[in-house]
This record gives sequence, structure tokens and C-alpha cells, in this order.
Amino acid sequence: MFKNWPYWLKGGVISGGAALLFMLASYVCAAFGGAGIEGGRCAAFLILPTLPAILLDGIFSFSTLPAIATFSILLTFWFLLGALAGWIFRKFIK
Repeated sequence: MFKNWPYWLKGGVISGGAALLFMLASYVCAAFGGAGIEGGRCAAFLILPTLPAILLDGIFSFSTLPAIATFSILLTFWFLLGALAGWIFRKFIK
């Protein structure tokens, strides 16, 4: 099934799925005795998927949004970034 998907959809699912796994891993790590999300062992899982929010926090004020809104925005961002990468990849394959 995945083999027949267009490249933009494959890229979006892969990058969105990877971001989702990293975010979930950070929360699981923090819940099971990590030193907290802010500092310690769990920070490595959270840095990559939340990088857009960290960089754009001054413009969009992500720190005042509820966690689920930030989570949804970040997943959408990574899906769209992967979709764009898949679309560009397909253009070079042709």
C-alpha cells in the first residue's frame, strides 16, 4: 500500500511520524524517571521536533498556547515539510 502512495504523501507521513515518535519518546522518558524535559536525558528527544517552535517563539508566542495546540502545529509543520521534500524529490526523479 505504501509503495503506491505519491512521494509527497510518503514524505509527509515519514517526517510527521518521526516527529510524533520523538515527541512521544520525550514524554515517556520524562514520565519514567527522566530528569525532566527541560534538562537531562529527555531533552535530546524533544529538541529536533520542537525546533520550529523554539526558533519562532518570539513571533508566534508558542509558550502561551496550550500543549495540544503546539503539538498539532508542530506535527502539521513536519508533515508539510516532508510533503514538500517528497514533492521536490519526485520532480528530480522525473
